Amino acid sequence: MENLVTFLLTALCFFCQTSNCQDYSSCGLRSVRRGKIFGGLQSRPGMWPWQVAIFRKNSDEDQKPQFFCGGALINSRWVLSAAHCFHKRQNEKYVHYRYTIKAGDHKIYSKDPYEQERDARIHNHPNFIPSTFENDVALVELDKGVKMGPNVRSICLPKANENLSSPGEIVSVAGWGYTTKGSHSSVLLHSAFEIQNNKNCKDTTTYEFNKTVMFCAGHGKGGNDTCKGDSGGSTVREVLRDGRRRWVTVGLVSWGEGCGIKGKYGYYTRVEPFVDWIQKKINGSILSCGDPGNIPNGRINGTDFLVGFTVKYKCNEGYRLRGRSKSRCKRNGKWTKAPTCQKVECNDPGSLRHGVRRPRKKKYYYKDKIRFRCKTNYTIIGRSAMACRSNGMWSGFKPACLAPCKDPGIPKGGVRLDHSFKHAQTVRFLCKKRNQPPSVSYLTCNNGRWNQNIPRCIADCDDPGTPINGQRQGTDFILKKRVYFTCDQGYMRVGPKYIQCQSNRRWSDKAPICEPLSCFRPIPPQNAYIYSRRQQKEKYGFNEVVMFYCNKGHFASGSPFVRCLANGWSKTTLRCPPKNCGDPGTPTNGRRQGNVFTFNNKVNFTCLDGYELEGPVERVCQENGTWSGTTTTTCERVECKDPGTPRNGIRRPENNKYVYEDRIDFMCNTSHYLRGNTSIICQSDRTWTGTVPVCLAPCRDPGIPIGGHRYQHSFLHNSIVRFSCNSGWTMDGSHTIRCTDGRWDHDSPTCNKACLRPNKYPVNGGIRGSYISYRHKYSISYYCYRGYNLVGRGNVRCLNGTWENKQPTCRPVECRDPGKLVNGGRYPDQNKYVFKNSIRFQCKTNYTLRGVPAITCQHDKRWSGNVPRCLAPCRDPGIPKNGHRLDHSFLHNARVRFSCRRGWNIEGSQTITCNNGNWDHTTPECMECGSALGMEDRKIPDGNIRASSTRYRYHAKDGRLNDRYAWCSGTARNPYLQIDFGKPYRITGLATQGSTYNNKWVENYTVTSNLAGSSFNIYREDGLDKIFIGNRDKGSVVKNKLRNPVIARRLRILPQKQGGFSGLSPACMRVEIYGCDLPSDCIQIGSRIVAKWYSNPIDGYQYLKAYLTSISIRYWRVEWEDENHGRPRYKYLLTYEDLPFVQDVPPKHEELQVGTRVLAPWGYTYYTGTIKTVRDRYNRYRVRADDDDEKDFTIDQIRVLKAPTFCN
Repeated sequence: MENLVTFLLTALCFFCQTSNCQDYSSCGLRSVRRGKIFGGLQSRPGMWPWQVAIFRKNSDEDQKPQFFCGGALINSRWVLSAAHCFHKRQNEKYVHYRYTIKAGDHKIYSKDPYEQERDARIHNHPNFIPSTFENDVALVELDKGVKMGPNVRSICLPKANENLSSPGEIVSVAGWGYTTKGSHSSVLLHSAFEIQNNKNCKDTTTYEFNKTVMFCAGHGKGGNDTCKGDSGGSTVREVLRDGRRRWVTVGLVSWGEGCGIKGKYGYYTRVEPFVDWIQKKINGSILSCGDPGNIPNGRINGTDFLVGFTVKYKCNEGYRLRGRSKSRCKRNGKWTKAPTCQKVECNDPGSLRHGVRRPRKKKYYYKDKIRFRCKTNYTIIGRSAMACRSNGMWSGFKPACLAPCKDPGIPKGGVRLDHSFKHAQTVRFLCKKRNQPPSVSYLTCNNGRWNQNIPRCIADCDDPGTPINGQRQGTDFILKKRVYFTCDQGYMRVGPKYIQCQSNRRWSDKAPICEPLSCFRPIPPQNAYIYSRRQQKEKYGFNEVVMFYCNKGHFASGSPFVRCLANGWSKTTLRCPPKNCGDPGTPTNGRRQGNVFTFNNKVNFTCLDGYELEGPVERVCQENGTWSGTTTTTCERVECKDPGTPRNGIRRPENNKYVYEDRIDFMCNTSHYLRGNTSIICQSDRTWTGTVPVCLAPCRDPGIPIGGHRYQHSFLHNSIVRFSCNSGWTMDGSHTIRCTDGRWDHDSPTCNKACLRPNKYPVNGGIRGSYISYRHKYSISYYCYRGYNLVGRGNVRCLNGTWENKQPTCRPVECRDPGKLVNGGRYPDQNKYVFKNSIRFQCKTNYTLRGVPAITCQHDKRWSGNVPRCLAPCRDPGIPKNGHRLDHSFLHNARVRFSCRRGWNIEGSQTITCNNGNWDHTTPECMECGSALGMEDRKIPDGNIRASSTRYRYHAKDGRLNDRYAWCSGTARNPYLQIDFGKPYRITGLATQGSTYNNKWVENYTVTSNLAGSSFNIYREDGLDKIFIGNRDKGSVVKNKLRNPVIARRLRILPQKQGGFSGLSPACMRVEIYGCDLPSDCIQIGSRIVAKWYSNPIDGYQYLKAYLTSISIRYWRVEWEDENHGRPRYKYLLTYEDLPFVQDVPPKHEELQVGTRVLAPWGYTYYTGTIKTVRDRYNRYRVRADDDDEKDFTIDQIRVLKAPTFCN
């Protein structure tokens, strides 16, 4: 289809939880405003920012990538396009394409400033049908995200149940597809089309049109259309979302007949049916959580309820959110916990001191009001009322009740002019005549307290007098005047310097007195003390004299006397400096620490390295001016111990005593070797620089070996002597010997004759090594070929020209007797078998040989195989009554199949296998398929019985055969009773009964059945809908058989409006269903299976539970068990496909080993994987999916990937 078209890509706009998605707030927006749309107009840069160009390149050829399709960004990592773009034709089967995309591209064949290029991986929709273009959707995964900006943005996806592709709507498309010139456009073009109704779409094409996944658009007049190169692009339209106009993808350019042909339209894939698949592919889960609804006293803000989206909650005025303000749609389809709106509460303002509040409650909420009132004579400050506001605060502050003041009284000699004592009131005062005015003329009341003391009317103070032995200055004794006092010489004032007349007509203090002067004990000068104890007292009289003396070790300088005067003690000139002992000097080759030489100071002495101290280490300056100690300190050289003299040597000089820096030289006697130091020196730490050397002695003459030579003649220490042997002789010992202190390190060697190589080998053996001759004491080794053993010694040694032992021989290995063959024979039959001997085995007639027919004795004494077994045939299993036997061979491992006559059901295994004389199952029986399935005995639960409608007291669950009540329909409009068996059964008949209570019954009815999905098929016989004969009274049981048994999971009985059921009369009946189970060890129509839904060799295969509904040579038809989840109701699986389904039966524990290929459920979807670890203590198995995800499962959840067995 070369008319396939491209346009804008769809953007997935939901809240980001991972890097795969983009913030919803930016999808469907663009920075360039749209102008008026005309057909085939050039677009401006940034006008369609979600549009991408898709390129491909044959990875096996060296060529530039070629543009071939379009797409649209749905987020920074994913592009939406059409599946047919990436479907390989027959001639492309072995072509490997590499795909890239360009975002922000405007001119396709030149570099654009906002252009971004990424490598891509393709994910086609698993149900894409190339022949009809159904499900023409693909996702393109980028290797890394593109950077969003004004020229690169994403397109929004439609919401669930949001129909944006209704007939008459105008949609826009853009792309670089073919133009009228017959080539791709170099710049991005755009146009607009009208969506047509389904009738126009179907009538104007010769191809199949599926309205559920397609729509068509255009004007039918020719000219404008999408064409080759536009394929995969999006058809978009503007919608209003969250108060903003956004662009949403409606469809994908899919196919058409020609380009711009009159009377033809372009066909597009609807996006809405595939939103769940897109979201699941990107996020791995279904998105919608549904509308969470408003909360009490609040409202919701947000209209998107997909997984990852959040909605915000806001409370009404006067209510406050409790909990998180946002709720997020989780992957499990549930919202996170919503907040609640609680009425705003204001804090208790507290009680009013000296007042009351009305009303008085424990809690106050929004709009509550409080009024305040004070006690009598108390003044209220602030507002007398306030209300609780929506922010939880009061409209004002709590007032205060301020107290009145007590009566201040009337000052003596004055009057009070005011008589109100409430808060903020002022009281004025005046004094009577001939008195002074008061200090404060008025008082103000402030919350029960006057701001000043009560004023007084005041007069003069009395005469304070003059102190004895002193004088007074000042004779005016009126208010605020001061009087000063002084004392005579030799006396001291005790009391204040002055006093002041106060308003109370009293002086501020008592007048002072004058006492005789004295001095406290004086402080002696530094290093001095008061001379005698008699003079040491606490106080001294005026003019009294004290004498000081210096401490020991100090001498006096200046006058030692002080006198008590009027202003204290006279100043002393006495000084007591310490005595000086003089510089004690520094010893030669030593050091001194300390440079102060006065009384009580110390000096310390140390010596240089190699010297030691003689005399005191420390000296102290004494009180007599001399240093402690009787001798002078000196530094003398240290002495080393005598190191000794080497044996067989001498030393120079030979002294009795060696001191620091003395040297000794060593020498050895004649022919002796000196090892070690030739000289040593005495060190500062009393040790020598080395040890005394050793004088090593020479060795004796080692001699010359017979048949050899010696090459050196010096035998001093460390001398080396070399030896060699004459031709034909070999040396035994070391070629060289060394002299070490009078001894050779090895014995002198000897020379021995060599042996020639033997010229005979053992039969079936050989000699290791290829030398012509071998030295004395050297050995040669013999070996035997594989399968032979060595007899004799394997190693022979050369001893001075002759070999020590005889040559060994090689004998073939022997295998043990493998044993006789039960129910058979062996050839040849002998007592002994050796290497390479063979035995052939043969069984008796009708016995089957299991194992190898022949074995051979091998080199390792083992047989090449085990003795086989002769497995016995089985007896004739017989033919079941009312059945057939399809096979007639009863040998070991032979399979015999059985079948039953029409209307009979096989009970037991349909196939038995012979195993060494025993059948693995007993012969099955043919039982009539007609057991009651559980209506009467209540094996079918009440919840599995439903009806179109019910009448009071006559429920669907009461429609059981022989039940006390019956089911009666509530209306006469299309009534039915539905029974759900929970699993498929083979249905062979049913029985009906009327209602005994209201005397009602059903005379005629039809039956419909359902195996999977939601549709029911009516039961037919001879090509016509079968009408069953029902009841003619209320109590009789009428049983009907199905000539064509059906396999069903649900069954509906539909009363017909005839006879006892007519007009407004309800349909009343009681029923039982008859049938039997389906075989559990094989597959047939109606069997429950786990079928392949989606194939992706990279991410693994996905399977869903289904029912097998049709079998043919080319395909199997399956219907899914659960809701569609965006899938077609059924699917065709090709018979040649690898493991299209497996039987829905849990495996046995022995079938599950490490590495076993299995299916395991992640949610409702089964994924291919491998057993990683066998069952743990919780009886679980660890499964690793093909996409590397891991999880633990019980055995009931796992299905083994193995080919199913079909029933005959």
